[in-house]
Amino acid sequence: MTSSGIPGVTVDAISYVQKALLPEQTNPEAAATFARMIESSLKSWFTQFNFFLHNLAQLRFSGDHNDGALLSFIPRTYTMQQEGQLTSVQVHGYQKRYDPEKYYMYILRIQRKGHADPTYLFRSYKEFCEFYQKLCIHFPLAKLASLPSGISVGRSNIKQVADKRRADIEKFLVSLFKMAPEISQSDLVYTFFHPLLRDQQNADIHLRKVKVGNWWAEKPVRDNVQSGQIKMSLHYTRGAFYVMVYHARGLPKVANCQEPNTYVKVYLKPDPTKKTKRKTKVVKKNCHPSFMEMLEYRMSLDVIKERTLEATIWNHDTLQENEFLGGIRLPLERLDLTTEIIEWFSLGSIR
Repeated sequence: MTSSGIPGVTVDAISYVQKALLPEQTNPEAAATFARMIESSLKSWFTQFNFFLHNLAQLRFSGDHNDGALLSFIPRTYTMQQEGQLTSVQVHGYQKRYDPEKYYMYILRIQRKGHADPTYLFRSYKEFCEFYQKLCIHFPLAKLASLPSGISVGRSNIKQVADKRRADIEKFLVSLFKMAPEISQSDLVYTFFHPLLRDQQNADIHLRKVKVGNWWAEKPVRDNVQSGQIKMSLHYTRGAFYVMVYHARGLPKVANCQEPNTYVKVYLKPDPTKKTKRKTKVVKKNCHPSFMEMLEYRMSLDVIKERTLEATIWNHDTLQENEFLGGIRLPLERLDLTTEIIEWFSLGSIR
């Protein structure tokens, strides 16, 4: 290639590309690595900032500006006349939650005119950031205390960050309600402080840690689950057993004809202590999800051959019990694991 005469094609350039293609990795390992790299790029500050600018341009130049007042987590618009005038909004505290990953919800103590008792709302920092951005779009001259976008170096869902964000939210709320009624009593403000169903569920403000909706209690098995398939690869190499979870397809819809929020659990049974339990990330609203995750077991081949691989697919629901969608069981003693096995496996009612 270097002799082709193409500008920029040098020995160094070719070496860089060859190294980036990870030739020392197996195909499943390389696929999982590239999937993680794509996810990382989507989480970078530049990608998020660029996406925000595109959204800003669409909102500024779209013909219907009323749509911009709607928040992504509250589909309708609410007004002061409907909700009752706010007289006090304070940050009461925050709660640690799991969905299934850890995050924090901020508890707001709300007082309205003509109501003796306060109400309590739960909002995430991400929702506060969306609220702040919409306010900046609709009232560009307002000098509100800023909320950092949430892009940070290191872990963001830890107590120290939650304390810092609480202080930022408090300053933001103080500055908001010092604004003229045109802003502080706008429909956007009253939409944000509209009580949601989740504000009534799991709403014990004295709890510091909450597992919402009894997530860990798994739902009984569906009758006659036979829908769907899962693509996996199995390979024992370099002293470890690798299970690559690629995709699923043809999964059933769940309540209200919604596409499921799916994740995969894998065990090597028998495993009474659940040491071999592995889980993929949750892929939201998709009957044909792609997981692209490599699961690794550092165990001898003799031990692996004595186990049965159990892979199950679940619908994750933040407000109800997780729902079993189907699974497979593979007795590993029957398989030649020293040669990579890649197949679509049909799901069934294995539980």
